[in-house]
Amino acid sequence: MIRALPLVLLVVLVVALARWILAWSKAATARRPARRGSSRMGGYEFERRIEVLKRRRRSSPDASERQEAPDEGMEEFLNTYSGVEAYVEPETVVSPRSVVLVDGAGEWRRFPLSEDSVPRRVAGGAGMPIFDASRTGYPSRMRRGPGPAT
Repeated sequence: MIRALPLVLLVVLVVALARWILAWSKAATARRPARRGSSRMGGYEFERRIEVLKRRRRSSPDASERQEAPDEGMEEFLNTYSGVEAYVEPETVVSPRSVVLVDGAGEWRRFPLSEDSVPRRVAGGAGMPIFDASRTGYPSRMRRGPGPAT
């Protein structure tokens, strides 16, 4: 019995020390200043800035004016060039959802999209084919052609 006493005291001491260290680490984490950066665990610092910029872009007062202008530009491109095809690009971290119009000679122009139905509405009865750029890719004439239309 007397031989077991030092072992019991050692175990009690280790448990007490472990509880004290755990309580101290919790208190230290609570005192730590708030993390600047992403709102999610393990996120990057730039994610918060991107979220703020997206909110600003959505709430800007002249957003409706900017959405109307691409429709007119797309109609003008469709009426000016022949053999026009539309390639819809998905929204990414660095660029908004957009559509690329490519004519028969390879000239092309990119327009930002407010919604997916805009190319169908602009095409109307013109019979312009609409493709998903992430699935079909871009036509080779676009790379060989004269480049972006001005």
